[in-house]
Amino acid sequence: MPDGEPTELAAPAPTDEVVVWGRLAVDHAHDELVDRIEELGYRTVHRRDGVVILRGSSWQGRVFVFQDGELGFTHPIVGSFPLDPAMYATGPQNTATDLRTPRVMDKGQGLPGPSLFLLPSGSRKAGLEHRVLDATTEERAALRAIMERTAQEEALFDLPDRLDRLWTTGSPLVADEAQVPESDRRAAALQFWASRPDDGYGARATAIVETWIAATLTPPPTPEERATYEPRRKDGRSLP
Repeated sequence: MPDGEPTELAAPAPTDEVVVWGRLAVDHAHDELVDRIEELGYRTVHRRDGVVILRGSSWQGRVFVFQDGELGFTHPIVGSFPLDPAMYATGPQNTATDLRTPRVMDKGQGLPGPSLFLLPSGSRKAGLEHRVLDATTEERAALRAIMERTAQEEALFDLPDRLDRLWTTGSPLVADEAQVPESDRRAAALQFWASRPDDGYGARATAIVETWIAATLTPPPTPEERATYEPRRKDGRSLP
């Protein structure tokens, strides 16, 4: 691209499906997931820190819907009965060293004495969980797609500010990398340009970086810099 020629932002690559994005879209997709689980017979009992807790019948337990659409499950005790007092009489002979051995709970801890608790069978629990997971496949996939698109769009919106922070304070463009010294900031910006993928999202990020390079780098990229960074791109793109 000739020096000084304005760089236009590339439009998103056409796809078979349009993903609506944004925080409201994420919240709506999360609500759709919760609604689908309620259709299976669960009811919402609590919302806390972005996690929705739903409860089923007494033996179905609870479903936890996390912010990213992942699901968690807990299952209740389905029955219990007290153990023979002889099994939990105090004394050295009854000191339990095996976790499978009933243990004594001190008086005042909330239980009248050790009891044997009955839990749902593994196959029954797995069946409940698979039913919920299978029924919410589409909703969870839709939520993930919207969250991914939202994260991409927010990253693109923030990219000019991130480049400015690199240039003025040395803040790294890539997470977990070290602070960039002033002498290396020009090279860091050019390397970031060279390492952007050439797909729809990467092409849009590349165009934003090129606009920033044209407006910020003085002097503009030198022949030596072009010879260094342009071959690193797979699409044959040139620096502005």
